[in-house]
Amino acid sequence: MSFIFQGYDLTLAVIAKRALSFETHDDKGREIFAWEPAQKFLGEMTLHHPKQITCFFGKPYRMPNDLQGLCVNLYVANAYKGVIYIGTVFCKYGFTDYCNRRIEYFKEMLILLKFKKVKEVTKTRKEIKKWNLLIKNPKVFRDPCFCFIPIEKEEINDCNIIAGARAYLAEFMPKLDPRTIYLLSAKTGELLDSVIRQEAERTAWNQDSPHSESDKS
Repeated sequence: MSFIFQGYDLTLAVIAKRALSFETHDDKGREIFAWEPAQKFLGEMTLHHPKQITCFFGKPYRMPNDLQGLCVNLYVANAYKGVIYIGTVFCKYGFTDYCNRRIEYFKEMLILLKFKKVKEVTKTRKEIKKWNLLIKNPKVFRDPCFCFIPIEKEEINDCNIIAGARAYLAEFMPKLDPRTIYLLSAKTGELLDSVIRQEAERTAWNQDSPHSESDKS
């Protein structure tokens, strides 16, 4: 099944969104449906030495809803208008808030475990340490429900989103020239992002994912 909208082939983006936000998958499943296609898509772009890397982003939202910092979903379109989700740009405050929320969650898990399950306790402590380190040293990385792209600024705007896209390419596809990034208009980006989300939710094969976003983008 393909998803074509206004000449853009949104198929890969819809499949990735489904796997990350609306379906239940293990790490391998998310790798197969989201991250491997993204790497292949970008790798194929490098073969054509594009003079321009077209990106677009969706409407800013909060994740979770009760946090103050904003984030936006970020996509790349190739010369044939194929589209892939590459990650979610978090403003500085939003990323710190998200990290703190994860730390709180894992601390609560420690209390529930009551130090009885040694392996689970060790794993949970590692998670707390990981998120604390990310507050001090933000970086682009892939997680069960996002590819996090933290930026150093509080404001979500074109300039800062381009900075996020460059950071992503430096991490996952350095062969693409980050100086050639071009953004579609915010209006176009928000429309495409909305269609991707709607189609992902509509066609998801289950609705049990714990990450069925508070993302209403």
